[in-house]
Amino acid sequence: MLKRIGLGLTSVCSSCVGRDGARNQRRHQRLENDPYEERADEEYILPNGNLVWDPSSKKFSSQRTDGRGPGYVPPDVPKSEASRIPTVEEFKLLKTLGKGAFGKVLLAAHKPTRHLYALKVVPKAKCTSRKQIRQVLSEMDILKIVKHPFCVVLQFSFQNSEFLFYVFEFAAGGMLFYHLKEEGRFTEARARFYIGEIVLALEYLHGLGIIFRDLKPENCLLSAAGHIVLTDFGSAKKLLEGEKTSTLAGTPHYMAPEVLKGEPYTTSADWWSCGVLLFEMITGKTPFESSDRMELYRAILGGHFKMPMFVSIRARSILYEVSNFFSYIRGSA
Repeated sequence: MLKRIGLGLTSVCSSCVGRDGARNQRRHQRLENDPYEERADEEYILPNGNLVWDPSSKKFSSQRTDGRGPGYVPPDVPKSEASRIPTVEEFKLLKTLGKGAFGKVLLAAHKPTRHLYALKVVPKAKCTSRKQIRQVLSEMDILKIVKHPFCVVLQFSFQNSEFLFYVFEFAAGGMLFYHLKEEGRFTEARARFYIGEIVLALEYLHGLGIIFRDLKPENCLLSAAGHIVLTDFGSAKKLLEGEKTSTLAGTPHYMAPEVLKGEPYTTSADWWSCGVLLFEMITGKTPFESSDRMELYRAILGGHFKMPMFVSIRARSILYEVSNFFSYIRGSA
């Protein structure tokens, strides 16, 4: 869990430090002295809902103060102006949401419409190698075709001489990772709800020939209504019909054995990660644990895990059944 000071993310609390403390601390790097950060001096709204950014409390509220409905556009803004691709100068940058290998994601308000978005900023200077350029272009190609309620939706993109900008719907519910760390673990019903939506999202992506390859709590956001939103398609790959890949991609705790071994794979990698994530949501930890990278890999390749004693009989049965089901899918992928 993060403690917040003003609009920035600050230090990690003790509940986030444990067997993967170093990993959590890297996830929770301090975001201080941020030149992009500003305080909002007026209310901004989500385009598809009634959630409002309240400048006084620096929080979101479901109470409107001006009577405007979802998708409101000020009457003095022509429709052509509201629908065109904007420039970065038209956004007020309110808050840093997170940082990644290539850039950062900011909460931003579009000044003409006062709509809230997540703005991903990628410095062109960081895209120096051919591999990095291919990755950025591949992610853009995938984002252009993904349109699903449980996947992040790219609204528009633009660039200037220094940066690439991606504008997404803002998932106001936050990262699933933080909810899981704060609560320890989820109830069986809640975990089933989340995993059901994740499965639907993965099935949709696989139908497009896309493998996600980095499914983990950090890449699962929650919408304002509490639904799953898969995000970060930086590791995703679009395959041709019948094509396989053997590229090492993903996060170690969630990698499938065939990925670690460098064997050709397709959707099997996503289904393995899905099973790992379900286990983590119900038990509060991943099934394969070790602070040593090689020991972790050996545990994953062995495929044996221990079920915590506190897991209910019903949840225990579900986890074993799902484990067998995903093993079957992996074998046929």
